[in-house]
Amino acid sequence: MGNETLLKSIVESRPDITSAGIISRGKMAEIYGRPGVPMPPESDMKRMILQTELLVGMITTNERVVGDTRFIIISHADLSVVIVPVMKGKSLVVVFTAFRDIEGLTEKVLEQSKRIA
Repeated sequence: MGNETLLKSIVESRPDITSAGIISRGKMAEIYGRPGVPMPPESDMKRMILQTELLVGMITTNERVVGDTRFIIISHADLSVVIVPVMKGKSLVVVFTAFRDIEGLTEKVLEQSKRIA
């Protein structure tokens, strides 16, 4: 399964998931958004990608003490984000709107993240 197909399958797995993307080295390497859902303007997207990479970098510095980082969840009023560090410099980002069944969502995203090339 290619990354594009993988991202599409993640988005289509739950109606509250609006988009899924792979961030790699300061860029959105791949993204799939639910049809009809607007994406942020490019300038906002660049800032959010940088913030995501900084956050992942800060959190993963603790791995020597606490083990590998499985995922990071950020919850805003209008949407939430699951970030899965996949490998050095690459993260899977999944945006969703309903903060429910977080365990099921993260388990699904973690399982899918193992398939990223």
